[in-house]
Amino acid sequence: MKYLLVFFFLVASLPEILAQNFKVEVSKIGQFIDYDAFVLKVVISKNGEVYESEPGKYFNIYNLFRMGFTDDERYQILKKIEPYFKDYTLCARKPRAFYLVSGNPPRGGVFPKGQKYTIAVEAMIIINYMMFGDEASFLSTFPVLYDRCTKTEVAYDDKEKISCLANSYKEWIESKKSSGKYSIKDIFSFDNGRITWLGGDNINSDEIRPFILTSVRGDFY
Repeated sequence: MKYLLVFFFLVASLPEILAQNFKVEVSKIGQFIDYDAFVLKVVISKNGEVYESEPGKYFNIYNLFRMGFTDDERYQILKKIEPYFKDYTLCARKPRAFYLVSGNPPRGGVFPKGQKYTIAVEAMIIINYMMFGDEASFLSTFPVLYDRCTKTEVAYDDKEKISCLANSYKEWIESKKSSGKYSIKDIFSFDNGRITWLGGDNINSDEIRPFILTSVRGDFY
């Protein structure tokens, strides 16, 4: 009887034990790279494995969501990053194109005029590369936003326009609370509105959308 009680106790405690083996921390740290400003640092631990972003660089978190996390754990990671969508302090890096893994040139030969971006924009960029890996270069070649209506680059400190794109990310994150399914198809959620990413392809166009769906496995989790 004693062993049976121990068995039931262990079974009942299993969710809590598993939760203790997973931890995610997102912090803003001061650092000098191109500017004496700030960068985000993401540290995720699970079952003794530690995944840590290198502040100001994003290649070592490529495809992080494909590393065996549960849907609930992915949601927790996103929720930890989400508060920084409202952080308009300066990022320590200048905008650089993120296409080196694939070797793809900047989309459409477009380069940013501005030389700054905010922590809010960095938070969204981190999600892009964590979620979509190399394919994120189709969406966000640069950590700079673009206004489709005015056909101009968005100023790095334009809070209203940054929050406009951030709202798309918030809605997408909230949708994952119930659906919990992650796919390359999610990339299309972030190129629908007035504010998008500078240098990214129009991924919802008749030319690009079929290319992504046929060249990349649609459901990879």
